[in-house]
Amino acid sequence: MNSPQKKTTRKKTIATKKPDNKSFNNEQLQLFQSFFTATNTKNQFSNTIELWDATPKFTVTKRRQSRMREGVFLPSMEHRFKHRGMFFNVRLDPARIKVKDEYIEFFPSYSEELIEDVLRKFAADQQLGMGYLDNDRSGVRFSIYLIKKELKARGHTRSYTEIYDSLMILSGCHITITSEDSEELCASGILNSLAGISKRTSEKNPKAFWYADFSPLVTVAIRSHNYRQINFYKSMSFSTQLAQWFYKRLCHNFVQASFLNNYKITFSTISRDSLLLFDSRKNQQVLRVDNALTELVNNHVLNDFEKNITRGARNSIAEIEYVLQPHSDFIKDVKAANARAKNIRKTLKP
Repeated sequence: MNSPQKKTTRKKTIATKKPDNKSFNNEQLQLFQSFFTATNTKNQFSNTIELWDATPKFTVTKRRQSRMREGVFLPSMEHRFKHRGMFFNVRLDPARIKVKDEYIEFFPSYSEELIEDVLRKFAADQQLGMGYLDNDRSGVRFSIYLIKKELKARGHTRSYTEIYDSLMILSGCHITITSEDSEELCASGILNSLAGISKRTSEKNPKAFWYADFSPLVTVAIRSHNYRQINFYKSMSFSTQLAQWFYKRLCHNFVQASFLNNYKITFSTISRDSLLLFDSRKNQQVLRVDNALTELVNNHVLNDFEKNITRGARNSIAEIEYVLQPHSDFIKDVKAANARAKNIRKTLKP
């Protein structure tokens, strides 16, 4: 739901000091960058982050934002979702970035999600990931050129200008996550700080290095090892945002995947926790879910899925339970992720 627009000016934290060599080499960061898989496929993997990736924050399409926008302004967005049996509230305050000659407000959408995923993938690289974990900071070194190259390789072409604007949105959007009892968990930018060069300069020198800090929730997850191994190439291969949402959720939650275990999820849960069923008609929403699950079948994440439909008045759909049967390829990935998690616990054991 929307809350009244509050016109405030937020002072952004700019990381102006470049990290030293120690920032790229510490035990917690090394564990974050280690993966269990065949040697020649290790560069395909990244990490999902506990709670952070479950938070719906990239759900407002550009088209919907255009309908919501009053002049240059957008209202703040609030939503309730569930994670690990507990309810949370998320509030998004839009970023204000310069477009041509005026400042316009934007929420992060699918493009920003892809770019944040790429930055997190870069952080899994020993040359690019940064960890100032003693100071409760984690981040990444990157260039706009590297982002563009990685996106293109994964089938998501973006221009230098689009990537620059997305970085400004990720840095400028303010997110607040609170638990059910209203104790604040996190209030920050999606990128908590950003240091780079101007738009004009970046167009001339897209290979210049930038530095970004992740949200405190990402840092906490790295410190406490609340992350899971994920096939980054697979995650980026889906044609729809909802299919990618399903894949991330399964990678993080379906840790007992096997031929004997299925994953069950209801339509109402998908609607509430993904916030991606924005069609006006129920049958269109159901079709969107079916198409996303079919894409997971075609990409060897699921072997098949079943639908158990509960009918209401006038034979309307009251609820749907989806029973997801994992594919052998996904089961192998889960077993590798479990082995990696076990190894991390063993490494940390006194």
